[in-house]
Amino acid sequence: MLSVLIPVYKFDVRKLVHQIIEQCNLCQIQYEVILLNDASGASFEFIFDELKFESSVRLFENETNCGRAASRN
Repeated sequence: MLSVLIPVYKFDVRKLVHQIIEQCNLCQIQYEVILLNDASGASFEFIFDELKFESSVRLFENETNCGRAASRN
């Protein structure tokens, strides 16, 4: 299984996530995409609301911004 962790802060990752899903499906790879919203704010909630309905996407959210390194750990 391939696990892809994407820490996100105030960025629209929908295109990236859809490309990862498309490529993994094409290669018939078992995978999961883990999104970590690092307190992006209310103006970015619609992006995560859309992506959380993808069966291969898991969403986690930080209440405060921790930064990339802390988020990955």
